[in-house]
Amino acid sequence: MVGIDRPLPGEGVSFNISGVDMKNHPILFSLVLLLLAAPVPSQLSAQSVVEGDWMFLLISPQGESEIPLTVTRDGAALMAELSVDVPPGQPGFNMMGTLAGSNVTWTTEVDFQGMPLEINLSGVVDGDEMSGAADYGGMAQGTWSAQRQGD
Repeated sequence: MVGIDRPLPGEGVSFNISGVDMKNHPILFSLVLLLLAAPVPSQLSAQSVVEGDWMFLLISPQGESEIPLTVTRDGAALMAELSVDVPPGQPGFNMMGTLAGSNVTWTTEVDFQGMPLEINLSGVVDGDEMSGAADYGGMAQGTWSAQRQGD
């Protein structure tokens, strides 16, 4: 237990840990202060690095799709450009996302039988891997994963 004892007249403040008076142990007191002042490791406070090329695997009720994608980032906002063949004149297939620490979310909209279908992905970035759950407009569920490509 850590505590600070109220000083008696003529005494200084007494700082103790588990009943050990730190003023009688200056080296131990210095170590405790050093530990309390130590910075938080950068990996605990930093955002995950997601920019770059990934191989994306989407598992849906329709089957599996493996698609190369490139992720760019502007602050917490992410954009993923998926390398898929689209008919001439049609827009490419992109996902918008956010990153908060190691938690990542992606959203995109596709044409499903002539109707727009919003796909929401949520997951976690762990080094060179990402994975999580997929929701297909509340009509179906799936999973996804991605593996960093290149160096």
